[in-house]
Amino acid sequence: MLTHASAAPGARPVPQASPVSPDDVPLLRHPGDEPARHHLDRLGLPRVLVVDPDAAPPIAADRVEDWVRAPVDPDELAARRRTVLDRYHRASLGVRIDGDGLLRAGDRWIDLPDRQRAVLFPLVNQLGRPVSRAVVVAEYLAAGGTDAQALPTVIHRLRARLSPLGLVLHTLHQGGFLLEGPPAVHRTDAIEKPS
Repeated sequence: MLTHASAAPGARPVPQASPVSPDDVPLLRHPGDEPARHHLDRLGLPRVLVVDPDAAPPIAADRVEDWVRAPVDPDELAARRRTVLDRYHRASLGVRIDGDGLLRAGDRWIDLPDRQRAVLFPLVNQLGRPVSRAVVVAEYLAAGGTDAQALPTVIHRLRARLSPLGLVLHTLHQGGFLLEGPPAVHRTDAIEKPS
C-alpha cells in the first residue's frame, strides 16, 4: 500500500509517496470500494479492482486501472499489478515523489514540506494532464491547509522551487492546473524502475 499520514484527526489520509513496487498498487473490491476507486482515479494512481463473482465487469477509468474476477489467481493478480505500475511509470517520465518526501525529476530533487507535497501529488501523478482545482484544494486541505484562499501562495512558491528541476506548473483558464514534465535534456532516466 502507499504510505499515508493523517493530517488531522478525522482527515482523509494524505498520500506521501508515488508507488514504486507492485505491492504499492492498491486492491479494491468492485463494486464495494467505489469511493476509494474514484479518489485514486482523481489522483492518477494505479489500482487493481477485484470484481465480485456475480458483478458485471467495470469499464476501466484510465490506463492505470485494471481488474480481475474473484476468486483471484495470485499470479494473475501480480501480473495485473505489475502492468498498471509499468503504465504509471512510463507516463511519469521519471518524475515522482519518493518515500522520503523528495520530488525527483531524473537525477535532480527537492525536499517538499507536507502541504506543497500534497498539492503536487495529484499533479505529479497526472503529469502533463489537467487536474481540477477542486482536487488540488482537497489535497491541500487534507494536508492541514487552513484556507483554500492560501493556495495561490503555495502555487507561487512551488513554481519557483520546480524551475530548477525543469518542471513548469501552469494555471489553466478553466480553473485547474497542469504540471509540465522536464525536457528530455534534463532526464537521465526517463522511466525510473524500482530496484
